[in-house]
Parts: sequence; structure tokens; C-alpha cells
Amino acid sequence: MATECALKIGKYLNVDKVIDGTITKQNDEYIVKVYIIDVDRKRIEFSDTVVLKSIRESDENFELFAKNLQAHTMGLPWKREKSRLPFIWRSSLFSGWGQWYEGNQKKGFLFMGTGGVLLVNFIYSYNQYESTGKAYESTPTIPYTLNENALLINYLLLKPKKNALIKSENYFRNSTYLLMGFWIWNIIDVSFFEYTGNEVSMKIDLVPGFNSKLHASSYSFNFSFLKFF
Repeated sequence: MATECALKIGKYLNVDKVIDGTITKQNDEYIVKVYIIDVDRKRIEFSDTVVLKSIRESDENFELFAKNLQAHTMGLPWKREKSRLPFIWRSSLFSGWGQWYEGNQKKGFLFMGTGGVLLVNFIYSYNQYESTGKAYESTPTIPYTLNENALLINYLLLKPKKNALIKSENYFRNSTYLLMGFWIWNIIDVSFFEYTGNEVSMKIDLVPGFNSKLHASSYSFNFSFLKFF
């Protein structure tokens, strides 16, 4: 029953592992059991037990018990491993979406904003290129058969439109390269630079004490969790 409750808590918190335990008394002995439960596989991955018979023995047993527990828990992958594909295809569709979906809102909004500006600039440069191209093609010229100076006149007529077309073409090309480069960097970022904002480290400390009611030594575990933002 306790294991089922621990599994429900683990699923609710969206973690890979949970720690559960029991303390039972048999005659004059206290039996302490701790379980590390794999939430996804729904099984106990690691367990350890310590039996307290006397105050003198409890010191040594608890020290060994704490070391065994800490040695195992420090190697646990507290951050849930995820496939990168859901983040990659989102960032491929729109820059920053994958970073935001992974939980890194700050970087996600930064990539979204930059990508949005570059996309708008790309669309604007394309429209400018199309507009100047049509203006150049629609410029009226004089047939060479009607005027011997037609070549010079046509050159003077087309030169401003030609310069504008070349300028808009370069602008469009640079905008395309800039957008493509940023989009590729956006995909590389979400593919290889995993966000560690949900990463949790844990430290276990054994704290000795004294129970005045039982007139005996008592121990408590301090579980320290650190989340990286």
C-alpha cells in the first residue's frame, strides 16, 4: 500500500525515482527499511534495512546505513530523460518553440523574438526584390530601329531600376542567409544543449539526536534538494 502511494506521488511529481520507507518495532528492536522505487517500471530498484538493538550498535549501523543509501541515491538520474525529437521538430517549425516547450521560457522567448524579427525581415526583403524586379521589367524602352541613340537612352532609363534591383537582390540574399543561419543554430541549440532547469541534486545527512521519552538515541535524515534554474 505504501509503495502504491509512493508511485502515485512520483507520477504526480513527474520524477523517475521516489524514496519510501518504514519503521517497525519487534520486541525490543526497531527495524528501519528504505526503498528506492522506479516510478516508470513500478518496481523497487534498491532497498536497505537496518536493525537497532542497542544505543551503541545503532551508531555504527546507522552510519553504514546512511552511507549505503547516499551512495546509491547520488547516482540516480533525478532529471527525467526525454527524447530530443519533440523539441527538435518544434524548433524546426518555429525558432524557440522547442526551447520553450522543454521548460526554458527565457531562451525560448529570446529565440522566438529573434526568429520572428528575422522572418519578418526576410518576407520584407523578398517583397522588395519582387517589386523592384517587376519595376525593372516594366520600364518602357525605345526600339533601336527608331532612334540611333536608343542604346544610350535605354541605358539611362534602366540604370536606376537596375541599381535598385541589384540592391534589393543583395538585401534579399543576405536576409535569407541570416535567417537560415539563425534557424540552423536554433536547431543545434535545442538538439545538443539540453536545458537543466528541472535538474535536481540531492544530499543526505544523518543527524543524531536524543529522544527524551524513550531515553535513547534517535536519528533523522535530512534530504536536501537543489534545483538549477
